[in-house]
Parts: sequence; structure tokens; C-alpha cells
Amino acid sequence: MAFLHVEFPSSWPGWRTPECTLTPLLLTAHGDEEEEEESTVLPAHDKPLTVSVDPKTNADYYSDSPVFRAYFLRSSASATCASAAASASVAVALKFAMRDDLIDDLVREASVYTGVLGGLQGHVVPRCYGIYAGTMDDGQTVACLALEYWGECLLITTSRQTVPEDSVGLHQLLSARSYESR
Repeated sequence: MAFLHVEFPSSWPGWRTPECTLTPLLLTAHGDEEEEEESTVLPAHDKPLTVSVDPKTNADYYSDSPVFRAYFLRSSASATCASAAASASVAVALKFAMRDDLIDDLVREASVYTGVLGGLQGHVVPRCYGIYAGTMDDGQTVACLALEYWGECLLITTSRQTVPEDSVGLHQLLSARSYESR
């Protein structure tokens, strides 16, 4: 099992944690259900995957659930990965939960990515690289969901939005799953 080592910017005022190492709670694999693919980022050893949080990330790092843009750092440990995703400077979104109730929510979100959305990863929804948990230097328990980075948050103020073409596929999948569970 690979650990996730997160390096935080030293330039953030008030942020006192330079780094943390988190252990996997749930390892993910993605791809079509017919294909058997290994995880594209998680190597099969105990060396940590290192990500560096972008100091220019647009996040409220004082929040109980900050989301940071980060980059996998090139390392020899990634040579055993199923793809080159971890060996390149790949952007990821790190969704942190810094309260027990938020950690439970983040674990549920990870199970949705690895369950019903598994076949849509990389096409309709971001790839999920796993969920990790640990303790910060100050003793605070945290969880982190690592996802493929698909851009900044959209700030839409309109009351009606058009449905993107990919959302139709997601809607059809969820509708079919909902119908099957009746």
C-alpha cells in the first residue's frame, strides 16, 4: 500500500504544517468494468507518493474542508505504476476533511467514485486516486481524497444551467442504477 506524502507551501500565513504523510483508506482502480485495469497512480509498494500543493492554489486553507491543487512529484517509486501518471508532473485536486463528520462524508464520496462512477472516471468525472487519512503535526485527524484535477471551481450565479453533453451519460447511468435498485 502506498502512502500519500503531502508537502504544503511555506508561504501561507498562519499555515503551520509543512507536510504530512497519510495512509490509504481505500485504494481505487478505474476503467471500464469489462477491462481489468490496475490503479493508474498507486504503486504496489510502501514508498510514499509525494504531492506538492501549489502555493497559488485558489483555496481557503483555513476551512474545515479545503480543496488544493497539487502536483505528483517525479520519483523513482512511480516506476512500478501501471501508467506514467505519477511519474509526470500530474495535477491533482486534494479534497481535505478536517472534522470527523466531514471525514465520514469524504469516505462516502470516495465510495461513489469507486462504485457507481467507476466506469465514468476520466471521461465524465475525474479519476479517483484514493482516499487517505492521518494526523497532522498538531494532532488533528484529517482525510484527503485525491482526484484528477479538472480545473478551478465554477462560480455560476444563474438560476438555470444548460446540461453539458457528458452529464447526459451520467444521468442515464444513475437513472439505470436507480431503476435497478427498486
